[in-house]
Parts: sequence; structure tokens; C-alpha cells
Amino acid sequence: MSTRRPPAKPHARESRPAAPHDKAAEARARTRTRILDLMRTQERGFKTRGLYNTLGRPLSYAEFTGLLDEMEQAGELRKGDLRRWLGGGPAKTVVGVLLRLPSGHGFLQPDDGSERVFLHRSQLDRYLQEDLVEARLLPAGGRSREGRVLGLLERRLERIVGRAARYGADWILLPESVRFGGLVRFKGRVPDDLRSGEQLRVSVLPDADPAALPGVLWVQVEKRLEGGSGAAWHQERIKAEFNLPAGFSRAQEQEARRFTEEDIKPQPGRLDLRASCVFTIDPADAKDFDDAVSIEALEDGGWLLGVHIADVSQFVAEDGLLDREALRRGLSIYLPGEVVPMLPHALSSGLCSLQEGRDRYCFSALMSIGPRGAVREVRLTPSLIRSRKRFSYDEVQERLAGLPLEALPARDTLERWPDEIQRSLYHMNRLWRLLKRLRLQNGGLDFALPEPVFTLDAQGTPLAVGRRLSREANFLIEEFMLQANRCVARSLVEARRTCLFRIHAAPEGEKLERFRAVLEHLGLQPVPELGSVRDWQLLMERWADRPEAPFLQQMMLRSMMKALYSPHNVGHFGLGFEQYAHFTSPIRRYPDLVVHRLLKRLLGREADPGTAVLEMAGRRSSQRELLALEAERAAVKLKQILYLQGHLGDEFWGLVRGVERFGVFVELEDSLAEGLIPMAELPEDYWDYRETSWELRARRLGHSIRIGDRLLVRVLRSNPETREVDFHLVEFADGPTGRGTEAVPPVRVKGKAAGRVARKQS
Repeated sequence: MSTRRPPAKPHARESRPAAPHDKAAEARARTRTRILDLMRTQERGFKTRGLYNTLGRPLSYAEFTGLLDEMEQAGELRKGDLRRWLGGGPAKTVVGVLLRLPSGHGFLQPDDGSERVFLHRSQLDRYLQEDLVEARLLPAGGRSREGRVLGLLERRLERIVGRAARYGADWILLPESVRFGGLVRFKGRVPDDLRSGEQLRVSVLPDADPAALPGVLWVQVEKRLEGGSGAAWHQERIKAEFNLPAGFSRAQEQEARRFTEEDIKPQPGRLDLRASCVFTIDPADAKDFDDAVSIEALEDGGWLLGVHIADVSQFVAEDGLLDREALRRGLSIYLPGEVVPMLPHALSSGLCSLQEGRDRYCFSALMSIGPRGAVREVRLTPSLIRSRKRFSYDEVQERLAGLPLEALPARDTLERWPDEIQRSLYHMNRLWRLLKRLRLQNGGLDFALPEPVFTLDAQGTPLAVGRRLSREANFLIEEFMLQANRCVARSLVEARRTCLFRIHAAPEGEKLERFRAVLEHLGLQPVPELGSVRDWQLLMERWADRPEAPFLQQMMLRSMMKALYSPHNVGHFGLGFEQYAHFTSPIRRYPDLVVHRLLKRLLGREADPGTAVLEMAGRRSSQRELLALEAERAAVKLKQILYLQGHLGDEFWGLVRGVERFGVFVELEDSLAEGLIPMAELPEDYWDYRETSWELRARRLGHSIRIGDRLLVRVLRSNPETREVDFHLVEFADGPTGRGTEAVPPVRVKGKAAGRVARKQS
């Protein structure tokens, strides 16, 4: 009998046929490889079922989803917005505030102050104005940075304006301005007599479960609005679209009223300047006055310039209710006929406003300036002033007319102008001109673009629109404020203290290259490198008298980097200053309030708050400033459109601001309103579009239309809902190319152009 043991029973795993096991493993490996290859070419990613079908269902669905989970745990895949699978790896992400555009697209303004990121509208259905979101940067390849939204971090939208509509047995809101792809649904009580189409203002509620209901926004009725087609209604749309804050809470108003006029009296450590000749110069319709000026002539021909700024920090406690609300708002926003203030009116138009004849607390910058414009000494101190006069710019402009610019002996000035205010204006008129000349010589830029000014009725309807250009009175105040801001920043730097700087980096990158391409298209040879401020100054001088000059100035501004607030100084390119901070408007800008507090810490020998605190304040203020700029532009454009609604059929002269294949953009000279001349409203001809020179040329008539040309147009359509204006070309003016004046009748476009216009308008 053999003692050899029988062979061991095979293990259950080993007993499986080898071939099937190998085939399953190979199928999983092939699927993994195909998924990774596909993700490298598809930046938008896939939902699970879509990816499964795209790959041809290589595994059972259960095995496929298990493989995806394994790849996610291994870092090879990740889930993005709307549960889409995306490629893994060290993709760069940014966090910032969302700015929605009328087109539905958006931009993310990063918290780190870097260049904003373009976001396509296809991924923004559930996101709203000023949402704090996280986005992944896509590989570079376009003209600007582009990203994909990963998720919502914070919803900051508070109110929406819209119209009520039935949705089955429930009610929903159809937003007027907020672009939202899902449903806006009501929670809480809805008025029993609510009518379909009624205009409402609603407050936005927190998402109950954004993952479960990504396409639903919950709101509750706040106010029923009347007259949903007038100017006031459209202004409400603008405020809701840009999430502009409404009134202040009761607690905030109470905090603003803690102080009274009787509390403003002399204090130890506060310089009493009530005997000095101090006055304010502001727009005629200004409601708050946060800066005043004074000047004394010195024996050596120099001046003691005083810039006195409302001491808001005396009334707004750091980290109190008002301070937190001011940080949230960032700044006051000026819409035509209305101000959305940073601080309650009890302060902004009351105790902090430097009203004529009233004692007011200030923070003063007293600057000793030599006869050649050099700043010799600066004293920064809390003060108490009493403004002798509240001037408008127009009143000061009249007083400046005819004043001599040469230096006069002190006795002569006293005899010639016994009035101390007029004598002060003589010295100020000489000083601002000297300061501006030195600033431009040292590398500053000087832009002078007109602004529209409106005459409104009680309902906010524009009765007239004019243009406002800065004059000597404006320049006087501007130069003095620039000098004070510069001296404050320099004083903090020299004391080795932290500062919240106003920074403006030099133009670079694709924005600069695009602007240089514009110059080339317009025939500027050779195209300057624009590597220094002097290059930009020479360019402005070279084009100053050409009709394209306003267009070029606007393009120059767009090609430059955005000015920001930061504790990390890089200088201010546009002004040509190495150190610069905002100090002169604490009633309406939060960074100025921060700088006032830093100065008080310096004088009181207290420690600085730290860089992280200033970084946060700078980011928030920069984001709010960008949003305010967009809101103010939209509100101005809306008023222009409402004005033109009352002038349908009227004719106006305008300048060509853009030429495209589908028509010509014209800016009216009087109102600065912009509209489009569609191809169908040009003379009957075959119009060739020349992209390299931005020109439309008529084959038969021999006319061409280029940027800067002057045209007479008739207003055809003006739609405040879409914010679009259409013109008809009536007449050519004598232009730089020698074209004669010729009237043209209403005509149609022939050939291929007609098809393009038809598709554009359908």
C-alpha cells in the first residue's frame, strides 16, 4: 500500500476556468483606459449613463459604476457640478464671486485678485448673481481664462423682481432680470388675490437641499409692485439683477443714531480748525459731502494745502453692526436719480457729511508744498472743522474764470481779493495746475471721457440727457485728493506700517496684445510696444485730434488691468505713483474707512490688524466695486433707452463706435446712447466687411463706414426689456476720408447680406 498522499483539493478560486477571469479583467482594464483617454479630450465631462452609452456599454452597468467608484477613490476621476464625471489630477481651482451677464454667460472674479474667469452659460443654470462658487480652470487656449463650475459655496442674492405665474396648482416666479434656468418657487403664504402676471419683489430663501433639487430656487413674497412698465419698475429690475442691498435693519439704524449734533465738540488730541477757511466743492446734486479743502500761502511762495475728510471711524465701531454691513456693501452705488448708500442716511447725509456752517469731525492731511510742487512735510491728524461754504462745481468754475496764473505778492492778493474764499481759490487754481503738470511729467495718464447726465421727473423718467465733461473745478478737487491719498500711503509705508493700497498693475498679456492689434487695424504704424507709461502718453497725444480718439481711450481702459485693493503693494501704473491708497471717501468706500483706522492705530501706537484682515477687506471691496460698475452702467444705459423711447422717429448725429458683419454701432453725440444700425437699414448696395480694418464698404455707392465716422441716424426701436436700440442711417457727414453728405432712403440689403440679417433677426 502506497504511503503517498493524494493531491490536495484545488482552492475554490483556482478551480475557476482561467479564460473567463482573464477576459473580465482585460475588459475592465480596456474600459479604464478608454475612460481616461476620453476624459482628456472632453473638458465638460459626462454623466454616468451618458459615459456608459458613449463607450458602447463595455461592461454590465453594475460593473461599470463600480469601476467608476474605484477610479474616483484612486484619484483618476472626480465628480464635478451636476454630478458629471471629470478627469482627475492636480487641476487648478479658484474661488470667487459670480457676475452674470445679459447673454447668460458669466465671469468669476477670483478672491485671490487674479484675472477673472469666463464661465459658459450652459453650466450656470442654478447659479445667480454674486454667488460664491468654486471653479476649475480649463487648459489655456482662448483669449481669456475659462473655467468649469464645481459647486456653490455661498448664495448672496437677497431679492428678485419678477412676475407671478401659475404652475399647475402652485405659483412660480418668472424673474425679470436674474437669469436662472430652473424654477423659482414660493414658500409660505401667497396673497389670496394674486393675479397671473402681477409684479412682485421676493426674498431668496436658503437652499433646503441643493443637491436634491439643483434646479429650484425658493423665495417668499416681500412686496407687490405697481406699474410694471415704468422707469421705477425698470430701476427695480436693475437693483434686483445686481443684488443691490435694500434698506438697513432697525438695529443698524439705531446704531447709526447713537450720536447727535451735541456730541460733536472739541476733544483732546483733535486739532481745532474751525477758524480756518475751509469749504466743500461737489456736484450740484450731491447729498453727502465727505471732503473739504483749505489753503494758505507761505512766505517762500509755497502753500499749506489742507484736505479734510469726514471722520467716519468716529461713528462706526470696528466689527460692529454698521461696520459689518458696510463691509458687505463695500461702497455706495450711484444710479441715476438714486443712491444705494454704504451707510445709513443718519450718518452719510447727517453727522458725517461736512455740511456748511456745522461742526464736523474730520481726519486732516496738512501738506506743506514748495513753490515747485514738492511735498516737504505732511501732518496727519484728527480735526474739528466748520465748512464756510458749500460750493458746486459750476459755482467754482465761474469764480476761477479770469484768475491770473502768475504769482502775486501777498499784499496784492489781499487788496485784490479781500474775500478769503476767493483768495483761497486763486492759490488753489495755481497749485492744482502745477500738481497735474508734475504728475503727467512723472508718468501719469490723463483720461477725459464725457459722462451722460439726466434730468428726471418724479417717477424717474428721463426728460433730457446731456453730456458732462470735467472742467477746471473738477480737476482742482481731483488733484488735491490724489495728493492726499498719495501722502497717506507714503506716510504709512515710511512708518513701516501695513496699508490697504489701491494698486494698478501694468498692462500685459492678451489684453495688451489685442489692443496693439486694434492699433494696427486702424493704421497706426509702427505699433508702439506700450511697455512704459510714456508710450501710452505719446499714443494719446498722437491720436488726440482724430475722430477715433474717444474709441481709443475706451479701448485703452479695457486693455489695462483692473485697479484693486490689496495690502501687497505693486504701485499704481495709471497714476504713476509708487504708493497710493484711498483715504478721501470713507462715507462711500469701505477701504477708505480701513485706512482711517490704520492711521489712528499709527498715531495711537497701536498694533496693526494683520495682513489677513486687510486681504479679506481688499478682496471684498474689489469684488463689490466691479459689481457696482456693472450695475451703474446698466442703469445709465436703461435711462438712455427710456429717453429714446420718447424720440422714436427723431434724428440725431452720432459717431461710429464699432463695425461688424451684421451692422454698425453708433454712439449719439448728445445723449451718449449707443445703438445698432442693422444691415437692412444701410443704403441698398452690396456691403463688403473688411475685418482687418473694421470697415464696411459699398460696392456701388463707393461709401465706406469706419470707426470714428460721423453719421445722422433715425431712432427706429428702443426696447428697455432687451436694452437694445436700432437706428436707420439717414445721412453721411463730411469725414476724414472726404466723403460728401448724401441722404439715403429706407432700403433693403441685397444678396448674402440679406440672408444674414434675416437669420439675425429671426
